[in-house]
Amino acid sequence: MVNKFNVPRYRELLKKEKILEEQNKFLLDEPDYLELLSCKGSVDCQICFDRKSDYFSLIEKYLNTIISPEKFRARFLEMGEQDYEKAKKILQDFEQLSNFSIDVKSDGFCSLFEGISDDCRQAFEFGPEDDGYGIPEDEFRNSIEKIYFQLVNYLNEE
Repeated sequence: MVNKFNVPRYRELLKKEKILEEQNKFLLDEPDYLELLSCKGSVDCQICFDRKSDYFSLIEKYLNTIISPEKFRARFLEMGEQDYEKAKKILQDFEQLSNFSIDVKSDGFCSLFEGISDDCRQAFEFGPEDDGYGIPEDEFRNSIEKIYFQLVNYLNEE
């Protein structure tokens, strides 16, 4: 099921956000702000979902040892950053947003996708496993493989 992005509601939420900021209110306590974050997140998730074949290809290259773990992590995070930047641009373009559709399956895909992103970030941020913070390579691979098998369901629905 695919839904059109609700541009009128999004505009309304942006106006409310501006008013709340002017009032110096703590935004995370406001239900409308959380709805706004959800709207923005849905666009980001859809962008990732639209590129799911590219992500699958990259994951398969890693799991089949065609690319190194370091190259996989760097490329995966780079692709995620590209998607985030694209989503930011779309969210600023109301004309483009009025034609933007969101597949309800993108949210589940994105939740799994974030698991891989988190593992990649942790491996980069905390350095080698001998410092007590990094993820040992076998654990990282097992985590990616487990998530991959859950993600396959989304690829098969094309």
